[in-house]
Amino acid sequence: MSPKLEDYDVMGIIGSGSFGTCYKVRNRNTNEYFVWKAIDYGNLTESRKQLLVSEVNLLSELNHPNIVKYYNRILHKETTTLYIIMEWCQGGDLLSVIKHAKKLGTWLEEGFIWRALYQTGRALQACHTRLGRVTVLHRDIKPANIFLDHRGNIKLGDFGLARVLQGDNEYSQTIIGTPYYMSPEVVKGTKYNRKSDIWALGCLIYELCALVQPFSGSDIQELYNRIPDRYSENLVKMIQLMLTVQHEFRPTIEMVLHHPVVVTNVSKYEKAKLVESEEKQLSGIVQLMKSVHLEPEEVSENTFKEKWLYRLETLRRKEAKVKEREEAVEKRERIVARREKEVMLLERNARDKISRAEVYLHRLVLCSLIYNYPVLFYHHNRINEIQPKKKQTTTNQELKTFNKQRINYIQNDP
Repeated sequence: MSPKLEDYDVMGIIGSGSFGTCYKVRNRNTNEYFVWKAIDYGNLTESRKQLLVSEVNLLSELNHPNIVKYYNRILHKETTTLYIIMEWCQGGDLLSVIKHAKKLGTWLEEGFIWRALYQTGRALQACHTRLGRVTVLHRDIKPANIFLDHRGNIKLGDFGLARVLQGDNEYSQTIIGTPYYMSPEVVKGTKYNRKSDIWALGCLIYELCALVQPFSGSDIQELYNRIPDRYSENLVKMIQLMLTVQHEFRPTIEMVLHHPVVVTNVSKYEKAKLVESEEKQLSGIVQLMKSVHLEPEEVSENTFKEKWLYRLETLRRKEAKVKEREEAVEKRERIVARREKEVMLLERNARDKISRAEVYLHRLVLCSLIYNYPVLFYHHNRINEIQPKKKQTTTNQELKTFNKQRINYIQNDP
């Protein structure tokens, strides 16, 4: 059942995109919150309408944990407005995060920046490789288009300027996007490909470090001098690598994601965050047990944590074993399904062969009857000529003589 405007309550305005306004809405039936992007297509040019159609089609096909999820659309012809219903990201966008840090006079944690680099890269990898032979260029990567969910995970959104290339060797030449994040090849008006998104990703990570837009200084040296010393040399080198001027030497998104520096720092951040979360949960359990006086034994807090950590590790091992068994069962099911298909094909081939054999046999019998019919008719008439005339009584001797005559005639007749 397609949704209707009456199914939603508008809670407020979130912001504006490429050529539309985003609202926070609530579904009256499920009480779930969504975002819909309202676009007045009546006054759009044909090129803008094509971009709008492209955005809707891309959102419906790109299903990835780090891309804003598309749910549905509502076309209101009376007001010539298209409403694109999407996932609501409770954490806001990275632009608001940068503004908040500048307001408080603080810097963003390096672990958060590594995580933003990795998860945004995962979203770009889905755009560049997931749709088979075509490549999707986002062309508008900036903090305002990177969102956070309630768990702090990155969500790439706003595909209004996206471009679809039919192959890895195809290039685009349209000058489009936000100037601060345009790659050198785009600014020059020359052809560009998916590595242009890598440049924009480098600009994004730079801005998360410096809290200012890239390339707002007088020279390239001033750009790197503004990255605070609190950030590691590895992070600065990754930014330099993504901001390689010559796109031939700029890395692909796979090179960025598989770079040892990225893998090491992201895993370290994730592990630290997991330990911190577990410690918070254990601390909460300890405080709860103390509040309700559940201390039958004198157990120290460290001993209590060790026990719970041991239980947690045991549960994880069991979960891993269960997962391995499920994968083995799925593998067996795939093998059984493949064998069933092979048996069905063999049965079908056997039935086809039997059918063809029956048809061939039928034709063979029919042809035999047609070719032998005159001979049979001739023998039938000759035998009737030597049959004895009907008498009222026939002796046994006469019958024996008659049968011998018939047998001799059949054996000797040509």
